[in-house]
Amino acid sequence: MKIRILVTVLLLSTVFANLHAQFWHVLPPLEEDNSVGTTFSNDDKRIYYLATDSLGKKNIFAIDIKTQTVMQITKFTDAPVVRFFHLPNKPSLVYMKATADHPTDYHIYRTDNNAKDQPEDLTPTKPGVQNIILGEQYNGRYVYYSTNKRNPSKLDYYRYDAAQNISELVFTNDKAHTLVAWSRDESKVLMLDPSMSKLFLSDVQTTERFPLYTPAAGKKILTAMWTPDNKQLFVLESGGSYAESRAFELTSPTSISSNSKLLDSGAITYINASINGRCFMEMKNDILGVNDYKTESVTILQHITDAVTNAKETYLLECYTLTGALKFRIYDLTKKSSFEPIVVKMH
Repeated sequence: MKIRILVTVLLLSTVFANLHAQFWHVLPPLEEDNSVGTTFSNDDKRIYYLATDSLGKKNIFAIDIKTQTVMQITKFTDAPVVRFFHLPNKPSLVYMKATADHPTDYHIYRTDNNAKDQPEDLTPTKPGVQNIILGEQYNGRYVYYSTNKRNPSKLDYYRYDAAQNISELVFTNDKAHTLVAWSRDESKVLMLDPSMSKLFLSDVQTTERFPLYTPAAGKKILTAMWTPDNKQLFVLESGGSYAESRAFELTSPTSISSNSKLLDSGAITYINASINGRCFMEMKNDILGVNDYKTESVTILQHITDAVTNAKETYLLECYTLTGALKFRIYDLTKKSSFEPIVVKMH
């Protein structure tokens, strides 16, 4: 994947640096996550999102793109839905919520995309345990999450296998390492040692670890990800008042080149790629640049809360808030055009 940073000029009043749809690296901490989880349905006929209902609880909603009819999918009154994913290629929702009695003991559930079936608790853990969704595999096979069920003071990392309906251990935490990203072939995870800001690989099956990258003195790794084509590693690192995004070529499945290419620098707070890499996104100076490599064009977005493509990467969906309403706009990437925004009034 060859990266070219394209210059855009956007006027944004409110911009968040966590635009969800994380297929390639973890979501931000819960306290920093303002995303509404906007996503397309598998047939591109619906938009799913998270919103507060008339009773004041956050639940999953859907809107029919053609008729603009809004449907409330989940109707929980005891505790809000905190995060969710609509699984690509599967008619299922995976979401995270607690209960009124234990408001921070999050469990992860799965149900059909209309929430008609009884939800299945995928993490039936005891009180005091938090199971937190971190991201999903690009093809919908895995949902990655953290849990402290083994040791209340340590987080281990698991992934839920949607095909086999089981969870499997990804990384046992002997220290305070954090999960950063996962490989396209599902065999490896990218881990960070925050005490020394070192990146290393861990093989999911063998648990063997491979040192990967340590930034220069005075710099700190913010996030990292494999490119969707699995040929490069992108690293976003800070150096005080600015950040740098770098690209490293993969020289083998477990090693990278010693030299990197500087992609961009400045007040960069977010990098991500679409489901198969057609679009690369970067937030810089509160400006979101969405680079479409197929048409070599940039889409103009405003007041962004979420930005995501559909599975075929033919549509780009933006979600933004303006004058007390949640608005969605769909861009046809094949025609470089956009539809009129769909407006949903917020409670």
